[in-house]
Formats: sequence, C-alpha cells, structure tokens
Amino acid sequence: MATSCLMEEKEVFDQTPAERMDAFLSEYKEILESSENGWLFEYYPEANQSYGGYAYILKFQDGMVTAYFELADEEAVSTFKMTSDDGPVLSFDTYNENLHFFAEPSPDMYQGLQGDYEYKILGKSDDNSEIYLRGRKSGNILTLRKFEGDDPMAYFGKCYETIALMKAPRYILMTDGKESLSCSISSNIFRATIVLAEATETTEAVTESVASAYCLTDTGIRFYSPVIIGGVEYTELTYSEESDALVSSDGKIVLVKGTLIMEDLLGSYKYTAVSLMGNGVVSGGLVVEASDNPDKGNVMFTTIFDTPCQMNVYATFDIENGILSVPS
Repeated sequence: MATSCLMEEKEVFDQTPAERMDAFLSEYKEILESSENGWLFEYYPEANQSYGGYAYILKFQDGMVTAYFELADEEAVSTFKMTSDDGPVLSFDTYNENLHFFAEPSPDMYQGLQGDYEYKILGKSDDNSEIYLRGRKSGNILTLRKFEGDDPMAYFGKCYETIALMKAPRYILMTDGKESLSCSISSNIFRATIVLAEATETTEAVTESVASAYCLTDTGIRFYSPVIIGGVEYTELTYSEESDALVSSDGKIVLVKGTLIMEDLLGSYKYTAVSLMGNGVVSGGLVVEASDNPDKGNVMFTTIFDTPCQMNVYATFDIENGILSVPS
C-alpha cells in the first residue's frame, strides 16, 4: 500500500522580490549619503577606455549629488535616484554639466564621448568603503571609494602637481633594471613594450606589450585594469621624490623620465584629436621635417591633414622639454 504526505511549504524569503529590491536600494542610498566627505569616483568613458580615466568626487545628500570634476573649476549639483531596471541602478537622472560631460552629444558626435550616467550596482566591500558599479552603456567596471580628504579641489590640485613632477619629453620603463623598448603615459593611457628575452645570433628578441588606461591620483597613477609584467599584477605607480620617478610597490617597476634628440620628432604621423569641448573628432596625417629656414623655426610641417602644404608651416621644437610651439 503506497502512502504519501504533503510537506508544508515554507517561504525561502520573508520578503517579496520587490520588497528585497527596495531594501537593497535603501541600504545603498544610506551608505552613499553617510560619507560626509563624499566618494572618489574614477571614471572611464567608452567601452575600451580609449579616452583614459578622470576623477570625480561626489557628495550625496537627500537625493541630491554635488559633483566635483578634475576638468572643471566649479562643482555642479543635480538629483540622483536609486531605481530598479533589470537590477539595482544608480542613475544621475537630471542634467549635471560635470557628470554628463562625457555623455553629452554634439553635432559631430551624437553619442558624445560615450560616457555613462546610469550604473548597475554590483556590490560593495565588507566595510562599506567601496561600491562597485558597471556602466550601463560602456560596460566598464568602476569603483566609488570613500574620499579620505576634506577638500576635493585640493585633491585634484595634488593630482596635477604629482604628474607635473613627472613631465618629460619621453619616458623609459625599467623592469628589474632592464630598459623597455618603448613607453608612454600620454592622454591618460599607459603603454609599454618590454623585452622578455634579448636577441641572440640565432633568435630575435622576445617582447611583450602592455597597456591600460589610468586615472591620476594624489600620489601617482592608478590603472583601470592591472598591468601584468613578469607575471606580477600592478594596479598603480606612486611618485617617489627620491627617485624622481613613478615606482611600483615592490620597487621592480620604475617609470623614469627620458630625453629626446631632434631625430625623435622628424617623420610622418597619423593623429586623431578629440575636442573635450564637444567639437568632434579630427584625424589625418602630417609630416615633420628639419627646417629649411632656421630663422623661422628648427622644424617645419610639409603636410597637414594629409595635404601637402603650399607654404611650409614652421615651428620650434624645445628638445629639453619636448614641447613643440607653432606661431599663431
């Protein structure tokens, strides 16, 4: 004889999905507004971080956000909201000239610089000092960190003071005392080609290229994604007064300042220039040659915008500082 029994079903959760979402959003809103000094937000527009990273400091209070931005002289205030849209979302839902800087379209760039203003909330650290976000447009993983300072503009000033100390016409990356083939830290993008094995009579050199966008910090630079060199992950480089260089925490990676010679500048170039004022993108080619008239400058442009110049454009190249000056 077969028998059966009915087990009393118990709810796994004490709340409905909507109630759990409301509780989640309320918790994160409370965390955001609990930081008196605000949050450091290292922001990367565009899916490939091709414009580099930029720092914001955000202060949340009573549904309003005050946004300090490293490229702006003044803060901007607008609303924010916590909402549910295929998951928990932090949205800057009204226009803010600082927060929408990279998303604002222009006649030449209908998507702006492909920046985000809505973010999927991924989670937080155990001590509530970090909140992890993903841009809904770019897919970039971003972090809000509790800001430890008390003056956002002073923080930005320190960022630029640190990088000014590293100003140089070129850079050399030293890895365990070996010099890289190439290295650059322009436009908030770090790139380097490293020699893993020297060339021999029978083999070519083995090299490895690494790259990552970065944000300026008050002590150096922090990478969007870890740079892996020699099997070791590096997340940031810190300026050392003693070395006058950017140095990794283990001291094995040292980014030092280099010098140029005139021949480093001469040649053909392809360029793409993005206007941060929203005027679009300009690209093309140019050719730089040694000047045929030293009284007008030590170099000249013979091709601009892929078009040979009817009259050469003269310029002066400051070799020591790596600065090219073109008379207006």
